[in-house]
Amino acid sequence: MYDIFDIAVEKGREQQARELLMAVLSQSVGDVPPSIIDSINQISKWDVLSNLHHYALHCKDINQFQQSLDQVMA
Repeated sequence: MYDIFDIAVEKGREQQARELLMAVLSQSVGDVPPSIIDSINQISKWDVLSNLHHYALHCKDINQFQQSLDQVMA
């Protein structure tokens, strides 16, 4: 059973993963459209954010990342 401290730590970890993902994505492809930012902000699983971080490191353009995002959101 989670206590309030564990929940807060997990939420902080997820937020940090989102911020890192956004930073990497903006460096690899440039401006990130608001629709992608909104989608990333809806993800609440750290492992999914971590996988997207890996995709962001290797994508060549925003459309390629959008395809990866679409797959994990399905």
